[in-house]
Formats: sequence, structure tokens, C-alpha cells
Amino acid sequence: MKHTDTFRAALLACALAPWAQAGTIATVAGTGMEGAGTDGPATASALGYITRLAADEQGRVYIADSTNGRVRRLDADGSITTVVSGLNLVEGLAVGGDKVYVATGYERRVLRFNLSDPAAPVYLLAATSRDASGLALSPGNTHLYSVSGGRMGIINLTNETRPEYLNMDELSGISFMAGLPDYLYIAERGGHKAWKSQIPGPGGLTSPSLIAGDGTQGFGGDGGPAAEAQLNEPADVVADSVGNLYIADLGNHRVRRIDGLGLIETIAGTGDALSTPGTPVGDGGPATAAIVSDPNGLLAVGDHTLYVAENTGHRVRRITFDPPAAPTQVQATILNDRAIVAWEHDGDKATGFTAAAYTGGSTPGLLCHAPAGERHCTIDGLAGGSHYGFRVLARNGADVSPAAWSAGYPTPTPLTEADVDLDGTGAAQARVSIGKSPASTCSTVRGLEFTATPPGAPASAPLGVLRFKAEDCNAGSHITVRIDYPPGSLAGLYPWKYGPRMAGGQPEWFRWGTVHGDTVYYTVSNDGIGDSAPNDASTIEDPHAMLPLAALPPAPGPGGAVQAVPALSAWGVALLSALAALLGLRRRG
Repeated sequence: MKHTDTFRAALLACALAPWAQAGTIATVAGTGMEGAGTDGPATASALGYITRLAADEQGRVYIADSTNGRVRRLDADGSITTVVSGLNLVEGLAVGGDKVYVATGYERRVLRFNLSDPAAPVYLLAATSRDASGLALSPGNTHLYSVSGGRMGIINLTNETRPEYLNMDELSGISFMAGLPDYLYIAERGGHKAWKSQIPGPGGLTSPSLIAGDGTQGFGGDGGPAAEAQLNEPADVVADSVGNLYIADLGNHRVRRIDGLGLIETIAGTGDALSTPGTPVGDGGPATAAIVSDPNGLLAVGDHTLYVAENTGHRVRRITFDPPAAPTQVQATILNDRAIVAWEHDGDKATGFTAAAYTGGSTPGLLCHAPAGERHCTIDGLAGGSHYGFRVLARNGADVSPAAWSAGYPTPTPLTEADVDLDGTGAAQARVSIGKSPASTCSTVRGLEFTATPPGAPASAPLGVLRFKAEDCNAGSHITVRIDYPPGSLAGLYPWKYGPRMAGGQPEWFRWGTVHGDTVYYTVSNDGIGDSAPNDASTIEDPHAMLPLAALPPAPGPGGAVQAVPALSAWGVALLSALAALLGLRRRG
């Protein structure tokens, strides 16, 4: 779905306002001045234009110092060492085992270097017809993926046969980096988009699917779905260990993240480029307040660290995060077109939560937000007759947890939704929503109204008695009713139902329903609990009222207190209530 500008602005304000902190940024290599520095302390050694970053199994960072024709290694002690030299424009870089793989630009070659034997000759893996650029290794280092113009080559490293090429001319100016084990991520620089291709097996690759960018060159969309955002010459895409994606948005001088909900936001860069080489850039502070000049290459290490190669900034920057733990036990209660999403969390580090609803695909359709102390939020606007899954993540500044997933939930098919007078004057109204379960055939609702007097009892109902008939129902049909009362009107009142306490029983008043804020919801099954038309096999009849606790004689059965929001679907609530009714019956006997 497309967000309107107003909705997007509100969404961004809601999503980002409580979390003003950001990941911390620091320079780890380069002086900010272009040059060919010597080996030694990395921050005192000049770099040229930097294109790519990679890491080995020991966590050491390799830098494609492109215009200097070098590959340099950044060690844990902060020193930098040249490991490969004498090249012509390093445009692609990958490291696996003791091997360094390099794609050169003008020379149009893919080369392999053996770090354990520096005297070993350089090995030519492929000569390309167009400028070679991005490189990526498959899981297990069995295959090397390379980009040459609009073609992607796959080189089998076990037998080093000639590369097989996949034509991707529909993508404009791609460079890429391997991310999670099952996917290859693609930055389409000329098309202002980012894609992913699945790796189904050794050497395989599926057609790419869009993950970010609507194809419009520019900047926009932070806080909303990544596929609707605007990018400007994205140069690289990488994934961290928990599934967050990072985009080097080169033309916007920003680094942007796609979180586990599919939402995009800026996590580094102000959008400004350096006006004078070597000027202060914001080290030691929040990354979103720092100048990040032409970010060209990215490297994610675990879920706490991101390295950024600034092409014209002649630096390698490191952004460190302190993410909160992921939520657990994500569940939802479905109230027709509304979901109350609930979760558990230890609260450590989290300053807020975001939940999203999904129905097919990976783009979030609907969102809700909660502050640190809350463990639930409400999503409205679900489509009837669909299946939804829900994801929740915790936030803390620019840091986000992995997303936790729920099971799938069906939504009732809507029968009716209307504002209904409570007092007959139109001055006070309640919004009534009625939906049917997937197996139900109920097709018509008649006589929807609030009346003044409860049946079968002399007590009056302060908010009236809801009545209606659902007709053309098959055996086993059940419906979900949601009533949104005026704000504050439910104080001191409890949900009561008139009908049989069990299938085949005599009509009576009993506690039935769940209250959440100003909303009451409950279920009624055909010829079952609460159906006041037990002799009509095709009709569900439904008197329901909000009454004071002492308005009617106490009776055993479901309810007994205003219930908290359960972490179950509406159908689950009905089943538990039915079980409670049976237990109550056994106690009576």
C-alpha cells in the first residue's frame, strides 16, 4: 500500500520521536586527505578513493584502496598493512580463507591472491568484456559471484571453470555484496534501487526481487516501507547477523538501514558532503549527526558494528550499536478489522516498540507503536477474510533488535459495521463491528440497535442493550462482535450476555466478553453459548449489555471480572470461554 504524505509524516514522527539517540561513529582508517599512506597506525595513513570493504574469518577488515591500486588490512590493534599492491582501480573485493579476490576496473579482470604464500603468482579467474566491479563469495567459499556491466558471473572455485553469466541488463549499474547465507544483495546504482536474489544451492541464483527504492532518484521515505523510499545512486547493500540490511546511499551521503519490519531510516550522515578535505566530520558523536561523504562500501560485523568506506572522504568509519534484545511471545487478538498485538520483553535498553502486520509479501502494511513500559499496541484496518502475521521489534536510539514473529491469524469476514444510537437521539453512539469466522455462512445482519430494557430482568442498562439477528448461518457458525463505546463510558460496567450459558440451556444473563479500554468484544456461536435463537438453526440472536456488577444475581460461568487483553485470537478467546463455561457447569453439578 502507498502511504500518503500526511500519513508518512505522522508515521515518521511516531516512529522516531521517542528515540533521539543514534549509533556512535568513529574513524578507524584514513586521515581524510587523499594520499598513499604507509603501513602503521591506520588513522595516520592516508587513503585514496575507497570502493569496497571485506572481512576474513578472524574479523580483520580489508580495504579496497582503489586509486592507489592496493588492498589494505586493518588489524585489531589499529594498524594498517598493505597486503596487495600494483593493481589498477580495485572495484570489487572479497576475502575467504587465505585468499583475496579482486575485481579491477579498466583491466576488466577478476584475480585471486594467496595471502599464505605471497610469492605465489597472481591467478586470473576471469577476463570480462566490461568493467568488473562487485564481488561476493557464496557460503562455504565454493563460488564467487562477480558483476560485469549488466551481467553476473558465477565462478565455481572448486574447479575454477569459466564463469557462467546471468544477464541482468534490466538492472542499471549494479554492485553487490553477499549478506545472509541464503541471499545475495544487489545495489542498482543507476536505477536507484536495491534487490535481493536467493541462493537456492551451490552456484545458483534466482531472479532478483525488490527490497528498497521506488526508482526515483532523491531522498525520502524514512520511517516507512523501504520499497516506497527514494534512493540516490545506492552503491552497496549488506546484511548483519540478525537480518537488518544497510544501504550505502552514496548520492545522499547517508547510510540507511532496513530493519526486520521492512522499514527504512537513516542511521548515518546528515546529507551533506565534505566541503573541505580533512574537516571535522562528527567522530565520537551520533552517526546521524556526522558528515559521511560518498559512502561507497559497507561491512557489517555481527549485529553491533558497521564499517563504512567513504569514497571521497578517504576514511573508513566504524558505527557501533547497542541494540536491545528481541521481544518474545508475539501474539495477537483479532477483533474483526483490528488486532491487539502483544509481546513479552525484559525491558533492558528498550525505549520503545514497533509492531507491523503482514498479509503476503514482506512489505509492512500497517503499523503501531508503544513506549517502553507497554507490551501491546493496536493496529486498525485489517482486511477481512485474510491471514495476517505480526512482527515486533524493540528500539533504542538508532539501534533496533531483531524482529520477533507471531503465528498467522485469520481475520473474520465483515458482515456489518455501523454507528448505532445508544439513546435514540443520536447524541451518543457506539461503533458496532460484526464479522464471521472463515467457516461461517452468515450473510445478513438485521435489527441492529440498542434498546433500553434488558430482557429477562428488571434492571435497566445504562448504555442500552445491543440486539441484532445474524441470518442464513450454517451449523457451527460463529461471529465476533466488537463494540466501541464513547470514551470513558464503561467505568463501573461489565459485559453481560443474555442467552443459554451452554448449548441447549435456558436463556439467562451471564458474564460474557472482554474489555479493552473503551472496547468490548465477544463471540457467539450458532445454537451455542449465548445464542438466544436456539430453535432457529440458521439464526444467531444476540442481546448483550454493559451492566453494573450488582445489576443481576451472581452466576457461575465464564467471566467474573473484567479480563485483560488475552494473547489469543478472538476464536481462541471463545474456546477458552466455552471451556470455562463447561467447568462452571461441572462445579454446579
